[in-house]
Amino acid sequence: MAVSLEAICRDFDVPLPAAALQFPLAHPAVVSVIPGIGNVRRIEQTLELFAADIPASFWAALREQDLLQEGAPIPAADTAAIA
Repeated sequence: MAVSLEAICRDFDVPLPAAALQFPLAHPAVVSVIPGIGNVRRIEQTLELFAADIPASFWAALREQDLLQEGAPIPAADTAAIA
């Protein structure tokens, strides 16, 4: 499963950490994600990952490969950057 996920991330040029950060926020029951950020550089990286543009086709590919359940909420394709 992890190898397939990494391959799809490579195919779409999506950083795996960006997908991991953005995915849970699509679920209506999730109000926050708390990543480990121990220094200024990690904060900057986290903000970049959160703002990364992940196309809807990426999430569709995960579903096609049975890496996401059919009814799982997915993030909007136009994730806005944190102001």
